[in-house]
Amino acid sequence: MFRVARRLTLRGGRPIVRSVSEHPSQPSPSRAPADFSIADGAPFLRLQRRLGLVGDASLAATRRASFFAALCWLPLLLLATIEGSLLSPGEGRSFLRDFTVPARFLLAVPLLLLVEPIADARLARVVREFEAAGLVPEARVQEFRAAVIEAHRGRDSGVIEGLLAAVAIGCGIAWAAAAVRATGSSWVGAAAADGTVRLSAAGLWAGLVSVPIAVFLLLRWLWRYGLWVRLLRRISRLDLRLVATHPDRCGGLAFVGRFPAAFAGFAFAVSAVLAAALARLLTWGGARVEDLQWAVAAWSLGVVGLFVLPLASFARPLRTAKERALLRFAALSLRHDRAFERRWIEGSAAAEDLLGSADTSSLADLAAGYHAAKATRAIPVVAEGLVPVAIAVAIPLACAIATQVPVRTMLRALGRFAI
Repeated sequence: MFRVARRLTLRGGRPIVRSVSEHPSQPSPSRAPADFSIADGAPFLRLQRRLGLVGDASLAATRRASFFAALCWLPLLLLATIEGSLLSPGEGRSFLRDFTVPARFLLAVPLLLLVEPIADARLARVVREFEAAGLVPEARVQEFRAAVIEAHRGRDSGVIEGLLAAVAIGCGIAWAAAAVRATGSSWVGAAAADGTVRLSAAGLWAGLVSVPIAVFLLLRWLWRYGLWVRLLRRISRLDLRLVATHPDRCGGLAFVGRFPAAFAGFAFAVSAVLAAALARLLTWGGARVEDLQWAVAAWSLGVVGLFVLPLASFARPLRTAKERALLRFAALSLRHDRAFERRWIEGSAAAEDLLGSADTSSLADLAAGYHAAKATRAIPVVAEGLVPVAIAVAIPLACAIATQVPVRTMLRALGRFAI
């Protein structure tokens, strides 16, 4: 016999219900974990599919990264060569001496595309694990899946990506004008005595194409991260079935605490652009490391804090699970300890099921469970999630500082700090 099940699908961004027939021996689609993708389906990706940059079965990250890096950088190289600004004027104003150019267009732009499939796969595993581990109550599964569908709608919004593209173009034009006014004359253009700005051909390409592409990819990642934070917040409100005695000391949510590692490539790309700007200031702008140390520290702590913040959404359910477990352990301990005294102190021969085995090990087992519940963290932060982000942020900044401070001196300072 066949039976009829119901399945949620997507059509045009809206959830619809479709009836399907399936054999009883096969798992129901409604029981399968929800699929989540942070990268697939967005309008920008669909445009790339039409252009042949992306296939139907993969994100083709390497092909796309190579294409956009070449689109951003090669015309600038050619135009700067033609205009004679490849190596002059000096002091960081020439094309090849501007550290921010390769950082933006040869590192950040391709990296923001290369890490897409990595982040997509890791975040999808996190979402699936909520259902696979039985953390979502049966009565709240549909709300869980509705939250996933809502995140997909935000990801697929053409209006949002259109606004991001408009902002990126505006940022590109503003950057070109600001770059010329800051330097007076560079490969980007020159400023006249009356304050007007005349952009070079390379500056025009950078302001209208290269910089907008880089800013758009950055804003797109920030929008995706906002969707991810909102999804985690909605999931945290679903009365999750947390276990305070779980050995991960996170109530069974340690897998969520690993999600920041999926954004390590994004953090590295952004930090590399900042580091290039700092290196330019240190090398050509007369700045000292002491002048920038607080900005570097604030940036590093801010990025790490940005990825800890969404994990704080689980503080309330974790605290509730911990308090409930401690109260239950307290009640259980009273019953157990009374029975323990009757058997081992008073010498009563009456059987006590609560004591389990005929030795004193149950007392230690109960204490271990209590201490395990008491050790539950308020926020599911794990080293496997934050350490990759911290390293990704630190490496570019260390390279910028290394332009002025010997590596051996930095390692010695880090050693003193660690001790």
